[in-house]
Amino acid sequence: MEPFTYPLFREPQHQRLETTRVRMDTYYSTPQWKARARDRKSQDHHRCQDCGHANRPLFAHHVDRTRTGFEMNSDLISLCETCHQRREGIYA
Repeated sequence: MEPFTYPLFREPQHQRLETTRVRMDTYYSTPQWKARARDRKSQDHHRCQDCGHANRPLFAHHVDRTRTGFEMNSDLISLCETCHQRREGIYA
């Protein structure tokens, strides 16, 4: 079975959008994702939006995955590792 992928939109020099399918682990290492995650954390004042901690590493969590690859800031939330794992259902 092929791994699940999301579209990644890139803007070439000719003002039209080019769509490429990428694996999530590949997407999370792109400059586009890193910039979006950094912007979301900055907008959240580097605080976990669930528990409020400010001195922990943060994750940019997808609240809405339907636009993954071309997220809006409202699709993301900054979470500490504990809250991120709780939201992902890794442990409750």
